[in-house]
Amino acid sequence: MTQIRTKQTLDNIWKRYEQTLKLLLHTQNQLDQKQKEIVRERLHVNTINLAGDQAAEYEKRIQELEAKIERLTNTEPTSAPGTDYWGRPKSSKKETSENSYEAAVEKRFKGLMKQVKAKTIDINTLTEQDQQVIRQMLEDE
Repeated sequence: MTQIRTKQTLDNIWKRYEQTLKLLLHTQNQLDQKQKEIVRERLHVNTINLAGDQAAEYEKRIQELEAKIERLTNTEPTSAPGTDYWGRPKSSKKETSENSYEAAVEKRFKGLMKQVKAKTIDINTLTEQDQQVIRQMLEDE
């Protein structure tokens, strides 16, 4: 029973593989044709003869646009603090400044030191880094 099911499964896989290869071959043939079509097409630009004033205005406008493109590509985007690349406010609600983070860490270690002093917590239950900080704080006192 299982041998029949296994044989059917393998036959099914081979049929799918054959279909996939046929599709890939067909797609490759289409891509080969498209490539030849693209090579045959050429872009033809007509030149326009303008009167002196019009030509000067167009040349001036072209130079202005090229200068603007150059200026925009050379300058890096600037964004105000608290905004993303496009100037929208950042979506992060949890923004802390460096000072408030340091204050929170200092408060945490002072609380741990008080608990160690009061022997409500064993220093050996803390992580190795926390133990080092608490020991250093106790030595400094």
